[in-house]
Amino acid sequence: MKNYKEVVIVADHSKIADIQNVNVIVSDEEPPNEWSNSLNEYGIEWIKA
Repeated sequence: MKNYKEVVIVADHSKIADIQNVNVIVSDEEPPNEWSNSLNEYGIEWIKA
């Protein structure tokens, strides 16, 4: 994924695992509370759809 400008995951919230190389996550639920630090650290936008 290093050659891509932006990586977007669209998935059921229970199917998301490795988020280090992701820019945006679109999911059916809000992110788990324990992910807050990681999302901020990696600059990942989470969109509930």
